[in-house]
Amino acid sequence: MSLVVLGAAGCASPGRIAPREHLADTAALAPGHEIAEAELAGRWPDADWWRSFGDPQLDALVAEALDHAPRLALASARIRQAQAFAAGARASLLPSADASAAAMRVHPSDHQPPKTTEWQNQVRLGLSYELDLWGRHRSALEGALDGVQVAAYEARSARLALVGAIVRTYAELALQLDLQDSARSVLEDQQKSLDVARRRAAAGIGTELPVRQAETQIATTRSELEQLDGRAALLRHQLGALVGVGPGAGDPLRRPALRLDPTVALPSRLPAELLGRRPDVLASRWRVERAAREIDVARAAFLPNVDLAAFAGVFAFGFQKLFSADAAGWGAGPAISLPVFEGGRLRAGLEGRTAAYDAAVSDYQATLVDALTDVADQLARLGSLRREQAQREVALSSAERAHTLALQAYRAGFGDYLDTLVTEIALRGERDQLVRLRYAQLEAGASLTQALGGGVMPEAAPLAAADAAPVRVAAEEKP
Repeated sequence: MSLVVLGAAGCASPGRIAPREHLADTAALAPGHEIAEAELAGRWPDADWWRSFGDPQLDALVAEALDHAPRLALASARIRQAQAFAAGARASLLPSADASAAAMRVHPSDHQPPKTTEWQNQVRLGLSYELDLWGRHRSALEGALDGVQVAAYEARSARLALVGAIVRTYAELALQLDLQDSARSVLEDQQKSLDVARRRAAAGIGTELPVRQAETQIATTRSELEQLDGRAALLRHQLGALVGVGPGAGDPLRRPALRLDPTVALPSRLPAELLGRRPDVLASRWRVERAAREIDVARAAFLPNVDLAAFAGVFAFGFQKLFSADAAGWGAGPAISLPVFEGGRLRAGLEGRTAAYDAAVSDYQATLVDALTDVADQLARLGSLRREQAQREVALSSAERAHTLALQAYRAGFGDYLDTLVTEIALRGERDQLVRLRYAQLEAGASLTQALGGGVMPEAAPLAAADAAPVRVAAEEKP
């Protein structure tokens, strides 16, 4: 052991290289008044949160996407890759053994016995074990296991993003189909108005102008219907691509039957628990943990390395003597190696690891802020949309009354077609805006659920708060 101490005294020194960034207190984050004033229901979203929209067809699309989507398969492959790296790191903590056998035809020089050409044979079994006194391999293993966590939460983040994209695209398809219904209803009214205008012109109590105005509006509405139909087709293709089976998979989809008023309630202890439930936040936190382990590995490289080695075997010239008692040989003992002068390589490696840790901490802090901002944005959006809907419903009632009066007057011969046209455009605009508002609230509710973590599985929160697992960084250790 004295050799180890002496070696440590003479090894290369890391100096005072240490991380510059530190994890901030999450309680110091300002969540904003939208979160502070929100009503907390004490329940987090379910893992299958999209079922709250009450559409079996949407449920089937999401289930198929979770089974076939290439992006999720890629994330799964990354998990397996990280697990393989961890298995390789674990092997470094175990003893290793090897066996070898060799036979070589040797013709010695005149100064070496024997004087004749002979077979030189050996059968050898070796055993080695690195003591890992400074925890280099243990830190590497822990870092690799942290990498598995990173890959797992990245996969869940990809899953959440995929489901969110499917829900929003599906809701957009439903909106386009509802707008088509609105346009067809308007087209029917316009066709009736055109019939009235033609009868009045034929009877000599009207001019050709209302006829041309009605024909223009009908052509415009039909053009809008074509645009809506094209947009719906593109959305069907996009859904098929998101599911992962090709754009044609969206063609046979029936009309969506989404519940437009799903309840979206905030859970208790927001925002503290939010930081331990969003998969992107958790993945970022595990990156910090992994970077801390890599610093430990880099520091251990400055210290002596002690190996225990042993071998046993048989060695002989000629096959006749190979397995005799005199051919047996063995050896065992420790070996120590230590860095003395590395030209700055070890210090540069440590500096790089500490910089990577600082980057991981900065990314984690930014991810926390983005997570809170995402929730606050969706809360503000939902509140604004609900207030706007209340005003739009009043405006729609007024527009419906005005259009009814104008249409009655025109068909009775007391009004001008221009008045009917103006009220018709206003009514359609209010109807369409109200439909858009309802779907915008649905999309905002889905986005809020996604911002909350989308229903992370119960086992997916080992770091339920930012301070749950302190990062271990030996910033001031010296050899």
